[in-house]
Amino acid sequence: MARGRYTWTEQRIARFKREGRGIGTGATYIPWLKVSDVPSLGRSRRVFWSTSGRKHHLLSDIEFYAFLRKCYDDATLDIREQFPLPRDETLKIAEQIGVRHPRANGINIVMTTDLLVTQTSTYGPVDLAYAVKQDADLRDKRTLEKLEIERLFWESRSTRWNIIVESSVHDNVSFNLEWMFDCQRDPETEDEPTIREALVEALDDLKSFPLRAVCSVIDSRLGLRAGRTLRVARRMLSEKKLRVDLRARSLQDLPVSNFAVAEAI
Repeated sequence: MARGRYTWTEQRIARFKREGRGIGTGATYIPWLKVSDVPSLGRSRRVFWSTSGRKHHLLSDIEFYAFLRKCYDDATLDIREQFPLPRDETLKIAEQIGVRHPRANGINIVMTTDLLVTQTSTYGPVDLAYAVKQDADLRDKRTLEKLEIERLFWESRSTRWNIIVESSVHDNVSFNLEWMFDCQRDPETEDEPTIREALVEALDDLKSFPLRAVCSVIDSRLGLRAGRTLRVARRMLSEKKLRVDLRARSLQDLPVSNFAVAEAI
């Protein structure tokens, strides 16, 4: 991929502003940086989330796992990734604390916050800002300087800001959420209510069998292609229609007695 695609210029920044990057909420929000705009660390992802009604652009595995955990939180109403911070304000903060503002190709770039999460509270919706970093990043002086600019920006907005590190999200909970949420990119089909009902009944009848095997039985019983029922089970888990301890190593290998129906399907 051509290096020029990732080169920052004032013209590129102006184009992003014209495109409405960083503006909107929910389905109308456009992140300042998309997967195609930057070279990523690890695997970049475009992830559809039914609550926001759009694909989210996550630039690394760490961002992806942090995003999934916020998606699964019942309090989360919206997530805006790669949220741009007004450049005039971050430049002023950098000058006040005596550190260099982030630059690239000779220009001051637009700083971004990895995740801006809107959640419910007793006082109504509130925004929570998160920087998502590798553990080793927090031992780098220059990274800490840039994080301080970001922290002070959100402090000026009276918005809570925190850091999510890789070690806090690289675990079975995140891996299981990845397995569950992958199904959200598929639209529901007409046969899904029937499959859900069959699965709920099987949870009572085949308690000692692993989820994978129970789903295979339902596939055969209903004449479905292999893996169809398991995919529906994953969607039900992502919607919390089925509940299970996400700390388990492999959900599909757990006996179905470990799963509980959260509400009528």
